[in-house]
Amino acid sequence: MTAPAVAEPDVTRERLHWSFELDGTAHVLELYPSVGRRTVALELDGQPAGTVAKPTRRRPWEIATLGAGGRAVVVALTWNLPVMRTDVFVDGLSLRDGGRIEDARAAAPPPLDAYEDAIGGLFGYEVPARRPFLRRWMSIAAVASVVVLVVFVRIEPPPTGVVAGAVGVVPFVTLCVLLFWTWLVVVERTHLTLLARPQLGETGRLILFWAAIIGYGLGVVVGPIAFAAFLTLIR
Repeated sequence: MTAPAVAEPDVTRERLHWSFELDGTAHVLELYPSVGRRTVALELDGQPAGTVAKPTRRRPWEIATLGAGGRAVVVALTWNLPVMRTDVFVDGLSLRDGGRIEDARAAAPPPLDAYEDAIGGLFGYEVPARRPFLRRWMSIAAVASVVVLVVFVRIEPPPTGVVAGAVGVVPFVTLCVLLFWTWLVVVERTHLTLLARPQLGETGRLILFWAAIIGYGLGVVVGPIAFAAFLTLIR
């Protein structure tokens, strides 16, 4: 997945009011984004001129063609955060900077598919890095925590007091934190795997993503409980 670039705010590219001249005749184009609907109403020279869909992550480039003075006027909307960008083209050239409509279309953000749009927000619409399941020091901490807990519960008589409580709680909390880390890594790796397999289909990838995340998440919760029960049994 290639994340659409989020450009810096630029009011010159977010214009809703356009004044231009064609063959000596002045024209005014107004754009009125709807609040409750995904459309933008167009008004040319004070008269309704139709609507155009608001751009989205899945359809980042939307256009409408109007007629003014016998010339074709193309209104183009481009998805962008925090505000969509607009441009108007006459004879294929931008009224703002003279650029070609083909170049503007090529520079628009790439469209996302349904899976990328639905799940990508969890990762800020960026491709996550492939982190190790456990870093070396984490593996050492996990093994040390398990050893400390096993030795701790085998001591007779059971140790008491604040220090003894800390000795028992700290490694247990450490294991819980490391389990949560592995869950985050599983979330990222699952997403990376599914991004590379569009042949599974949008619905299939969504189901597999949530099944893996919820399933492993339950394991993260059940794991410490089961380990605590094990420690109780070996006392």
